[in-house]
Order: sequence, then C-alpha cells, then structure tokens
Amino acid sequence: MLAKRIVRSFGDRVTYQDQNFGDSELGNQLGVKQYPAVFIDDVLVATPRDFWGWGSEQPGRYTPWREAANRQRFEDDLKRMLELRLRNERLEARVEDEDGRLAAIQRLPQVTMTDLTGHELRTADLGGRVVVVEFWATWCPPCQGIVDWLLGLEKRYGDGLEVLALAVESEEEAVRAMAPPEASGARVVMAASELTEAFGGVMAVPTLMVFDRGGELASVFYGAPPDLQTRVEATLGALLTTTEDSHASR
Repeated sequence: MLAKRIVRSFGDRVTYQDQNFGDSELGNQLGVKQYPAVFIDDVLVATPRDFWGWGSEQPGRYTPWREAANRQRFEDDLKRMLELRLRNERLEARVEDEDGRLAAIQRLPQVTMTDLTGHELRTADLGGRVVVVEFWATWCPPCQGIVDWLLGLEKRYGDGLEVLALAVESEEEAVRAMAPPEASGARVVMAASELTEAFGGVMAVPTLMVFDRGGELASVFYGAPPDLQTRVEATLGALLTTTEDSHASR
C-alpha cells in the first residue's frame, strides 16, 4: 500500500497502523462510513471521496487512482502533512517558521464566492482586514464546536476581521442547520472543489487559515486540539493589534 510505503520512508519517526473498516475508533469518531481513509493522529487528511468520489458528481482528489500523477499527488500531500506533524507538537503550521514552505499557498487567493445568504464575496475586496478561513464539514464531529465559535468571532472583533466558513463535501441543508447563515457574523459558503483548490488543495478537515491584513498567510491550524481557540485568538490579537497600531501612526 502506498501510504504504508510513504510512512516507512520516515523511519522510526512515524508509525503506521491499519484499522479495520467499521471497527476504527477514529473513523467512527469522525463519521467515516466508507473506505479508504487516512488519518494523521486524529486529523482526517484523506477521505473516501478523495480516492473514489463517493456520492459526488465531482471526481475525487486522487481519481482515477490508476494514473501515476494522482498517486504522486497523494504521496506529495501525505509527505507534506507528515512533515508538518513532525515539525510541530500539534498539527499546526506557522508559515514564518519554515520560510514559507509549509503551506501550499502563501497569500489569500483571488476568488469570488457566493455565501448562503446569496451575497457575492470577492476576496480581492478584503484588503486591510485580517481574514480567517475555516474548511469544515457537517459529518466532522470536532467541526461543530469550531463552527459555533467561528459564528460569533467576527462580531466580537469588529470590522477588522472577516470570517469565512467554507463547508466541504456536505449537503446544503445540513450546513444551514449547523451554521445558520442569517444568524452569524461569518460568511457561510458551500465550497466546491474549485474553491478548495484555490486554497492550495485542502486535504484535512478541519483546516483553519489566518491571513494578515495584507493578504499574507500568517498561520494554518489542522484539526481541533483543545486549545485551538486560544491559539487562534492569540494570533488574531497580534494581527489586529498590529493593524490598529499601524492606523494610529498614520
């Protein structure tokens, strides 16, 4: 199996473990009902849809699997995520610590999206704001707490912050129930594959990106560790304080 070979290339720094379909604690915890799926610790980094396109009209991220380019893409993605995990106690990437090589993108991509209230949003119009982008899914149990927190984040920090809650591989009805768009301070968006690709090809759920007011990627957080909110808000506090100080000096 390719995943096993990739893990073995890291020597004794990484341990590979098989879990039986239907008898996986992590799979059950994250609502994975089909196979194959790949986890790094408790972070889901490749879903069954990535390999087979289960239940979707869009091809999976690595389909057709028989093509060498798709297998190479999986290998590159998994190696990148393992390297991130080995560099950090938690699966969290701080871009500035690795000379910009940790994430697939370095700037907020220039894209246009429509949120669930029907309003169009262009990221090109977000200059001067700190931007939080969360990729989540309705079938991901840890995402519920993160989304609840995100929905009120922008209201607490004010106009200097923009929060985008981008739902992947989820049904719109379930997204609206989990993150009511009219009642939140975040922009809730159904993220098609083209949108996730624009952000570097998101392969872990949840993934949270923070961009500074100039559109530069400041930090990326993978998974939902207990102190995620504290760490993200510390990042936001520093970025927003910098913004205020900059404005005050003008």
